[in-house]
Amino acid sequence: CTPPQAGIAYKQDLLDVEFSLTSPTGDIGSVGWDMGDGRTRVGNPVYHSYARPGTYTVSIVIANGCNDVFRTSRTIRING
Repeated sequence: CTPPQAGIAYKQDLLDVEFSLTSPTGDIGSVGWDMGDGRTRVGNPVYHSYARPGTYTVSIVIANGCNDVFRTSRTIRING
């Protein structure tokens, strides 16, 4: 296995956001997302609707079959 790595990309339409991995490398098994508002998602890409505009820190955890884990976060601004 090659350890996974990626960044966080997003496209916003008001309060609705599509999140995906950017520049993924290595063996990527599962992708878990913390949307920064108390809710989570699994997969890639994922879709999320925020309840209100604001600044959120979105985090991902990527794991592969060899127990390699990669974590990163990105602060985003949601404008309603």
